[in-house]
Amino acid sequence: MRWRRFAGILLVPVLAGCSSDSATGSQVLPVNPSPLANVTYDCAILDGTTRTSTPEALFYLEPFDDGGSGQSRMCALDWDGKFVRQLERGLAVQQSADGSRLLAVDYPVSGTGSTPYVIVDDGDHVLERLSTIWNGEAIWADDNRRLCYIQDSNPLGQGGLAYLVLQLPGSAARRVATIGGINYSAPPRSNGPVVPIPFMAGPHLLACSASADRAAVLDPAKGTVALWRLSDGLELRTHAFGHPFYPFQNPAGSERLVASSDGRYVADDVEGADGVPVIDLVTDSVAAHLVAKSVAGFSSDSTRAVLQLNTQVVEVMDWRSGRVLKQLAGTYPYVFSRPASQVVLVGVPSTRRQFGLDLYIVRDDGSAFEVARSVEVIGR
Repeated sequence: MRWRRFAGILLVPVLAGCSSDSATGSQVLPVNPSPLANVTYDCAILDGTTRTSTPEALFYLEPFDDGGSGQSRMCALDWDGKFVRQLERGLAVQQSADGSRLLAVDYPVSGTGSTPYVIVDDGDHVLERLSTIWNGEAIWADDNRRLCYIQDSNPLGQGGLAYLVLQLPGSAARRVATIGGINYSAPPRSNGPVVPIPFMAGPHLLACSASADRAAVLDPAKGTVALWRLSDGLELRTHAFGHPFYPFQNPAGSERLVASSDGRYVADDVEGADGVPVIDLVTDSVAAHLVAKSVAGFSSDSTRAVLQLNTQVVEVMDWRSGRVLKQLAGTYPYVFSRPASQVVLVGVPSTRRQFGLDLYIVRDDGSAFEVARSVEVIGR
């Protein structure tokens, strides 16, 4: 989900560096940190010592041939890049920021109705089973304990009212607010051999913050982002983009919104645009205009942004001041943020194998080191 230019904005700070997409003879690409000798996608040899628990572990999926079962192993690392433990759990889709909770697809998956999910802790103990999350729309709140998700009033998950729900695993779920509708429509069958896939659209969760007492939710049909107060379901603010995200495309191309974890800032990435505006949802204004192809994510304290600067360079910067902290060679970055910190994990497509991401931890001072290569990661 991305965006068009804001009308009526006269003064917007222009940040970041070169926005050229093509390599030139004079362009020098950044050199990524060298990997440690034992950096690999194999859990077994990441480290010789396995610890039973640690705070702020970050997880990734180990890509290996599982015989089609989907039951991948997962490795956990701490923020020093050290191996912590291995979990025998596959198809994880979301993790809490501190690694203490995971949301995974449960078995069996029937192919009809809602997808079943299971919440587990970092010891692989089942805390809750859920079958009410619509289309996988779920985010762990920044307290690392509660799950924020969208529920369809239709038990089959095929169109109805959309509820914003907050749940502490093991306790009853609480409906915060009704936040829109879910459109589920089967297009007419064609005369050809391919049967059209039913079209689905509904609210999209951008952020859920227990500390700020709010969630940011995109309504794609209306082209609005609303801030909802978690404690009482009050709609605090609505930002209108002037065009719908329905069906997730506009004449300018694909569009994607990336929110800070507290739900205050949203970067509006538009394919082919000349920059990325960062919107302050609390004041309903443009906080900055970044000269980059896209914004991939923010640090947990919202001071750092990870940018795809051009087709060859990824940049970590203080987006308010424009100070560049680190550049990495790569594109299409994945971002994971350390809780209550400026430290970020940045993943770029692996240069060593034809699958997965190479992962780098970038500290608050801009120093960086590689922690894994050619791995699959889960969302947050």
